[in-house]
Parts: sequence; structure tokens; C-alpha cells
Amino acid sequence: MTGAYRNLGFLVLGGLMMVTTQSGAKSGDADFAKSAFARALVSAGPSHDLGNAASTYAWLIGVWDVELIDFLEDGSQHRQQGEWYFSWTLEGRAVQDVLIAPRPPERSDTGSRLGNRYGTSIRIYDVNEKLWRVTFINPVTGAHDELTGRKIGEDVVQEGERPNGQRIRWVFTHITPNACLWYGEALQADGRTWKREAEFHLRKRTAE
Repeated sequence: MTGAYRNLGFLVLGGLMMVTTQSGAKSGDADFAKSAFARALVSAGPSHDLGNAASTYAWLIGVWDVELIDFLEDGSQHRQQGEWYFSWTLEGRAVQDVLIAPRPPERSDTGSRLGNRYGTSIRIYDVNEKLWRVTFINPVTGAHDELTGRKIGEDVVQEGERPNGQRIRWVFTHITPNACLWYGEALQADGRTWKREAEFHLRKRTAE
């Protein structure tokens, strides 16, 4: 495993386990998390089982700098900078990410939860249904969303429902090798109107 994959593996692992010495973990536990567990989790590439389906998310693999914009109920916007890491995991049968906002140097245990994200999404391909099943978890706020993803035209569209039944749609669009736009929206009570809740403007980091 290369150093880049080792570092990325630890970040992906962090999204799953939130392993930090501040949380009381012993240094030996942290060392294990950085090595053996990361090697078991992270994969160098997609599994042959995925075939052409791998291309849906393969372009995301790597590290992205992100400007996040949350559209608040009062009409104002909350803007911040973040980082988004993507890797093949689980023998290349899944694409997993870690989304961090605000950036690690700016994070604090006493910081605001507004727009606070240190979460992970895992995407697993359903061979029978010919779509991706996406699970998002953000332990900071308790968010947990289940969606299905597929490529529609040039976009990657992920659709699902919140625990309260509200329909949501998350879309990667304007995709280029080094930049794209992600936006999230929710269907309103009238059953027709989609309200944009957030936009993430991604730019790929060229070197670590």
C-alpha cells in the first residue's frame, strides 16, 4: 500500500470510527487504526465484479477541496471551506468518502453544529437492481440518509427519503476531471417544488 493510500485509508476509517486520541483511545489503538485496519478497508481500485458500473463514481476517487454553501430557512447562507476524500473500499466493491467541514485545523469540540460535517458515505452496487445503494452518516448531527444512485445523462443522481418520509435528491453535475458541483434538495409539501438546501463546489487537489 502506498503512502497516499495509507493516508487516505486513515481518513476513510476516521469517518467510520472517529478514532482519535482525544476520545480516550490509547496510542496503540490509534497506531493499529492507521495500519492494519486501514489496509483491510482501503482498496487500490475497483473490483472486476463491478464492470462498467464502476465508472459512475470512479472519477471521484482522490481528494477534493470544497466550498460548502448551506441555504438556511431565513433565506441567508452559511459558507465554509471543507475537504472531501474518496476511496475504493471493501475489496473495491464500494466507494466510500469522508466529508470534513470545517477543515480539520478549524474544528473544535465546542464549535457550532451549523453545517458541521465529519461524516461518511458508502456506496455499494446492487447488481440485481442495476443501481448504487448509498448510505450517509454524520455523527456530529445524527444525520442518516439512505439513497439510490445512478448516472443520468452526464450527471450522477442520488434519490431517497429522510426518516420523516421527505424525498431528497443529491446530484453531482457540471463534472470535469478537476471540478464539479454537488447540490442537495428536498421536495416540499406541495409535492412539486424542490428546494435547494446546499451546494458543494468541488475542486480536485492535485498533490498531497
